[in-house]
Amino acid sequence: MRRWAETQAAYHFLAQDEVEWEAILAPHWRSAEARMHAHPVVLCIQDTTALDFNEQRIAGLGPLSYEAQRRMYVHPT
Repeated sequence: MRRWAETQAAYHFLAQDEVEWEAILAPHWRSAEARMHAHPVVLCIQDTTALDFNEQRIAGLGPLSYEAQRRMYVHPT
């Protein structure tokens, strides 16, 4: 979003109970799948990311490298 009003409108739209993230992304998924069919090989490159939650109490997160560390590894592909 380029302006604060656009950002607020997006938050308002996404906060609606009727709006489901799958429905928003479905056209993108279909388009990406169609583009991939044009190639014999498609690489799905990922980069491991560590999300840092050290200052927060979130159920299910545990230590990774040392006891005080609270993180979650994400492998987005």
